Amino acid sequence: MARERASFLERHDASPDEILEQDILGRCLVPEYGSGWWGRLLYSDGTLLDSPLSSEVLADITTNLQKSVPPFTVFGLTARSLGASAIVLFQYGSPRASIRASTADEGRSVRVEGGLRGGLVRPGAIINQGEFGTEDCQRNWGMALPRYSFTCQMAPGDDEALVVVFAIEEAANWERPVAHLPVRTASFAPPSEYQRPRPNLSPHLGTAEAISTFVNDARVSLGRKPFEFSPEQSAVMEPLYEKAFRITAGGDWEGDRELRMEALRGTGIGEPIWWSRSVSGIAFDGNASDWLAYRLRDPMWRKALMDPRGDRLALTTQADPAVGFGALATIYSLVTPERLLGLSDDVMEVVADAREEPKVELPENPPELLKAAASVASGESSPESAFAASLAQLNVGSGSDYVEGVFLSTAQISSGAELPDELLDPDELTYGVVTTFYEDPSELWAHVVVFVWFLGERPEKLTSVSPRAPMH
Repeated sequence: MARERASFLERHDASPDEILEQDILGRCLVPEYGSGWWGRLLYSDGTLLDSPLSSEVLADITTNLQKSVPPFTVFGLTARSLGASAIVLFQYGSPRASIRASTADEGRSVRVEGGLRGGLVRPGAIINQGEFGTEDCQRNWGMALPRYSFTCQMAPGDDEALVVVFAIEEAANWERPVAHLPVRTASFAPPSEYQRPRPNLSPHLGTAEAISTFVNDARVSLGRKPFEFSPEQSAVMEPLYEKAFRITAGGDWEGDRELRMEALRGTGIGEPIWWSRSVSGIAFDGNASDWLAYRLRDPMWRKALMDPRGDRLALTTQADPAVGFGALATIYSLVTPERLLGLSDDVMEVVADAREEPKVELPENPPELLKAAASVASGESSPESAFAASLAQLNVGSGSDYVEGVFLSTAQISSGAELPDELLDPDELTYGVVTTFYEDPSELWAHVVVFVWFLGERPEKLTSVSPRAPMH
């Protein structure tokens, strides 16, 4: 990578733009994240590199290196004549993951493998498909952490696609990309000439509206509904991104995290939020079209912008001729009755898949539990107290039916692991699922509540029974 960057600098007296740089990194098999470079131009009579460097020159290089380069774990180095002088270029990095990929097989499947470092868990991978699409790669579970392996599917017509591997930072529970790599078919041939991609934004619209219009047109081309633009949340984000732009323009890629978290909170949306995602960054020496081109190239950002579950979009921009163009786009998915019902269906599917004895009966949810769900959503009661009171109502009397209940976490539902024995052990199970939500100012989004009730044996001596507390 140091050699290729020096070659570019020698030919063009400039650094490659961010998309071309990503291509070069990929061709050199550099994971990308955590990498940087440092260059030193040495003036001489053109013979500096004809013999070993003097101790004075070496001291000059290393002294400046210590001042300019942060700690690193891997590096590359090149030195070459540059006209009458010489350049020493140092490429360094502290990658959080290694990555390598096979050539696509006849079925267009690619195997992506590597290892994680530094407390990263729960890896995932996404591959670009076509002009705007993405697909999640399938994890190969036979490889134990810190190693990982995924199978990614290239789309018909694609000879090259970009794959990103991401993981959860255990200490912060923060999902972050850790490695990029282009993958290719056997017939791939590099283009003879670089063409910088630039989406054609409407010159008749304001910048934010032109970007959101292009994104919505791309969503429609994939069969997705367009976003509803939120001017209220965009106004909330404007002062936040003004600060974040200055932070990232100075090269600090983590210092704006709290500002982005505040944008994700979506205080200007005015409705309960299921989840949100942010897409941000700066096109250095570029414009809005350059910014959007790079965001649509990155699989994680592209997936967020094209996510079919997205409902609202807020967008704010900053431009500085000395820096470039930056923007913060945030996508919001709202809590709706349809989504809560869909979650109930997901729970039933998970329970059915996990049970060795699949025989179940699914009666209608008792009105007492539906009333409890409404009480939680309105903020009148906590989930624990509302559903405990409903169970007490249902279990009054001497009938044989006895209703119990447990709360499930969304993690249990998504993984299908560690379901309560009460749902797995009975040969025959009669149960139902009630979903609701509540909003807590201390939490980033609305908290979804999943309550599973089931019929059990009435105890001989009935005492006050409460459902198991929800897991966060």
